[in-house]
Amino acid sequence: MSKAMVVFSGGQDSTTCLALAREGVKDGEYEGVIAISFMYEQKHATAELNAARQIVREWDIPHKLVYLNIPSVSALLTRNGRYVADVNGPHPQHPDLPASFVPDRNAYFLLIAHMNAQVYGCDTIMAGMNQTDYSGYPDCREEFLVPYMNALNIGSGTNIKAKFPLLHKSKAEIWKMAFDLGVYRTIVYETHTCYNGETTSLHAWGFGCGECPACVIRRESWEQFMKDIGGDINAKIRG
Repeated sequence: MSKAMVVFSGGQDSTTCLALAREGVKDGEYEGVIAISFMYEQKHATAELNAARQIVREWDIPHKLVYLNIPSVSALLTRNGRYVADVNGPHPQHPDLPASFVPDRNAYFLLIAHMNAQVYGCDTIMAGMNQTDYSGYPDCREEFLVPYMNALNIGSGTNIKAKFPLLHKSKAEIWKMAFDLGVYRTIVYETHTCYNGETTSLHAWGFGCGECPACVIRRESWEQFMKDIGGDINAKIRG
């Protein structure tokens, strides 16, 4: 038996991963699950972390919050960011990437998760990076993630398994995963992905400003999911 540590933001993708890990406990794959979240002066921290806390409380999952200093250039950062731009624009240092890109963020998250996995006796790390609809973030690609996790194991003398179950799925397929796991309502009503931290405007696909890149991807993928399943969603929902 083993334990899994899930990198958890309280967003759609990481909540789907947490639900998948929770199913692993029910199926006997894991003896337990721990969620790890990060406060890194992100502009949407309050909405994001409140969502994370609410979900782990409802699902009775141990939760560790880590405070990080990420002195990167990004439109997602507040005090630590040296440049705060329109989240819909290009990145000032990487004009082919969106302004929301936080250089080395995933490397930092996975490093801290790997360290904590050793402390808490977890032999699996699960994270929701997605290569198919990844907003242009290069640190969401398999060619980075797999060798990086291998390098962390080599450097620490460990053999912690890294799982990225959403890596090659479309966002519409991730909606379908949540639906099949019985957490569709949780995704819509409790998760948070909006870069602007909007928590008062409720849409059919969840809360958000409806205009930032994260909201646009979420809305468009939900619309595709609706087309894929057809019929009345309310008649089909398990949870």
